[in-house]
Amino acid sequence: MGSCDYCHKVKLMKNSGFCCFFIVSAGEIAFRIRGFTPIPLFLICLYFCKFDLELFLVGLSCVAVGELLRFYSAGFLGPSLRSTEGARADKLIIAGPYRIIRNPIYVGNMSIYLGFAVLSNVFFPLFPSLILLFFIIIYGAISKYEEAFLRVTFPASYGAFHNSVPAFIPSLKVYPAKSTHVFSAFRAWTTEKSTFMTLALSLGGLSLKMLYF
Repeated sequence: MGSCDYCHKVKLMKNSGFCCFFIVSAGEIAFRIRGFTPIPLFLICLYFCKFDLELFLVGLSCVAVGELLRFYSAGFLGPSLRSTEGARADKLIIAGPYRIIRNPIYVGNMSIYLGFAVLSNVFFPLFPSLILLFFIIIYGAISKYEEAFLRVTFPASYGAFHNSVPAFIPSLKVYPAKSTHVFSAFRAWTTEKSTFMTLALSLGGLSLKMLYF
């Protein structure tokens, strides 16, 4: 760990309190491995999946809504959403979906994972409920880590944003602060094309398993 990273962690501890620092630290670990957390979910779905047309369509709708939210968010945030080395931010994004919810990427992810749990018809409704609870805990911890980082990085502007915009449940009020950030379809596609490929392969694999094996 470099001296700058160490100083940054000391600031996080002072800002979040000693006890909360452990939650922030757990969130940092979860942040770094978040790309691997869906793998056990997919393997369970693949092994136990059973085809049910109604559940398949409901789950597929959840996946589509989640990815649309991810795509729209990525058009503002860009490749930094894929960082695994720790939280990074050059500017505070307060445009697009971030005007009504602070963590649209994570809400999109939860919708996708819930969708896979539903469409695979694995121990329904217990398994989807457990999956949703698991990722609420994971992303709750990650969001605490990111919030602590943003408070240190943007001390003048993040407080008002945090107090006005909810973390996971969209607000009916739009955050009024103006932003120079605009949506870029190219930035969204560049960031999300690997996710589209992963979703297509995952859905294709589950469909083949349910229909032919």
